[in-house]
Amino acid sequence: MRGKIRAMLSALLCLALCLGSVGAAGSRDLTSQEGQAMRLERLGLFLGVGEDGNGFTDFDLDRSPSREEAVTMLVRALGKGAEAAGMEKTHPFTDVPAWADGYVSYAYDQGLTKGVSDTAFGAGETATGAMYVTFMLRALNYVDGADFTWDDPWALAETCGILPERVDRENFLRADAVDVTAAALSAQLKGTETTLAQKLIAEGAFTPGGL
Repeated sequence: MRGKIRAMLSALLCLALCLGSVGAAGSRDLTSQEGQAMRLERLGLFLGVGEDGNGFTDFDLDRSPSREEAVTMLVRALGKGAEAAGMEKTHPFTDVPAWADGYVSYAYDQGLTKGVSDTAFGAGETATGAMYVTFMLRALNYVDGADFTWDDPWALAETCGILPERVDRENFLRADAVDVTAAALSAQLKGTETTLAQKLIAEGAFTPGGL
């Protein structure tokens, strides 16, 4: 009887350890991305979703962004957040929430984003890693269909240096968008030796001292 009890306890302990290991593997330490988000916020290139209970910016890094959020993050990363926020709707999509109309309009007019059809943007759908990386490659003047394909931008992204190793390509979070954005500042625009950061500084998005 004691042998059976010991065997049962041993099995339960093993199961608990296994479940604990799975939970640990599934969690991510986003401390570094939090620091990157704060740095981008100081430059005016990234915003949170509000404040946490302590009055600090809540960047909501452990959540996957929607397509309209991803485009908004891209536009802000290019130093055009204030300009886009005040734009009237110029895009052809009928499913974009009013708060995002300016951001989507700016990105659409600049050729940085497309819809899932002629009249649908795909608002509310989860933005994948490939989508956000594609947005950023377009911002660096690369052309999908010529320089890369929108559904497989990884090789070019690695070559350009905008894809840190810790970016999760499959479970893409706002934290991963922060990593891609921060890395893109040091990336060169296609065919030039000018980095994205240098371009933004020249446009007055932030000062060199901010870096």
